[in-house]
Amino acid sequence: MIEQRNDDQAPEEFLRSIQTGLESSIAEQRLSAIRALDNQKFSNVTILRILERLAINDKNKAVRQAANTALRSNTHRY
Repeated sequence: MIEQRNDDQAPEEFLRSIQTGLESSIAEQRLSAIRALDNQKFSNVTILRILERLAINDKNKAVRQAANTALRSNTHRY
């Protein structure tokens, strides 16, 4: 399970852990990664592209819905 970013963790390190979670074959890990993005003020294009793919193609309905919700946040609008 991916935790929220702590103050000592660099944004790049946090986003790498998020990317790993988003690319997991386990739906719960993908959901955990999406939820960990809540309230973050930063992201990157790689995360955005993965969220777009999950929102459309993920086999798990909860993952698709969570990805769609994340894409509507200001953080993921480029």
